[in-house]
Amino acid sequence: MTVELNIGRKYVGEVDQALLPNGDGVEYYPSGKKLYAGHYKHGLKDGGGEVFLESGVKFFEGNFSRGMMDGDGTLYDRSSGKILYRGKFKKGEFDGGMYFDT
Repeated sequence: MTVELNIGRKYVGEVDQALLPNGDGVEYYPSGKKLYAGHYKHGLKDGGGEVFLESGVKFFEGNFSRGMMDGDGTLYDRSSGKILYRGKFKKGEFDGGMYFDT
């Protein structure tokens, strides 16, 4: 199902009874480029997924909980796409892992 989200974003995927993203789906920027591909729970990123910048560069790949990076994940450099950090996240913050030079 396709659902219009806030500020012009679009979601294509599974939804709950309230038409909130729930299950696997893809969120798009207003430009039509992919923003997020992964799992949702009642409208929030929850489970495995990937976040992309509007330029197409992958920014994050890993787990989410209640809309925040949480658990194992990899953070990428915004300009080069190289790995910056690989390890644990907790409520969107680094929580033990390895930093890489870009």
